Amino acid sequence: SIGDRHELAELIVRRLAEGSAIRQQFKVQVLATNTVNAFTLADGNIYVTRGTLDLIKKKTGKPIDVNNAILAHILAHELAHVLRKHTMSTAVFREAIKDAARSLDRSVLTHVERLHEIEADRDGIVMAFLAGYPPRSGIEFLETMGKEMEIPPHLDHPTFQERIEYLTEYWTNDVRYAFVSFKLGVAAIDRGAKLEATDMAKAI
Repeated sequence: SIGDRHELAELIVRRLAEGSAIRQQFKVQVLATNTVNAFTLADGNIYVTRGTLDLIKKKTGKPIDVNNAILAHILAHELAHVLRKHTMSTAVFREAIKDAARSLDRSVLTHVERLHEIEADRDGIVMAFLAGYPPRSGIEFLETMGKEMEIPPHLDHPTFQERIEYLTEYWTNDVRYAFVSFKLGVAAIDRGAKLEATDMAKAI
C-alpha cells in the first residue's frame, strides 16, 4: 500500500541521514501515480512515485524494503538536492532571467541545472555508501533508466549516459582515492600513538 511504502521511504531516508550524521529532518511522500519520477520542492519535501517503485521491483526482482539499494540511491540523490538547496538556486536563476534588463540565454539555467544533477549524483552515491548500500547500485539504476527513457541532450538534465560516465569516474578516482588516503592516514596516526611512550622522534 502507499502508506507502507511511505513508511519505508522514511526509514531509508532516516538511515541515509544517520549514515552521514545529518541532523536535518526530511519529509518524504510516495505519490500514487504510475509516472516514473522522483523530485524535491523548494520547501525541502521529497517525492517518489509509485511508478518508480514498481519499475525498481520489475527490473531487479528484489523486494522494495529498507535494504533496497536502488531506492536508497534515488532517495540519496534527492536528499542531496535538498541539502545543496538546488531547487532554491534554480528558482533564483529563473527569476534573474525573467527580471534581467537584457535577455539572458536560457542555456545559462540549463547549464546550472545540469551541474545540480551531477552534484546530486556524486553526493548521493557517497551518502548511500556511508549508509551501507553498495555504490554500484546507483550506477546500475542509471543504466536501467537509460534503456527505459533516455533524455535528449538539449534538456535540463544530463543524459543518463553522461551521468553514468561522470559518476563512474568520480567514484573510481576521487572517492575511492579519498577513502584509501583516509585509511592510510588513520593507520599512521595509530602507529604514532603507540610509539609516543617509547620513541617520540619516531612517533612524530
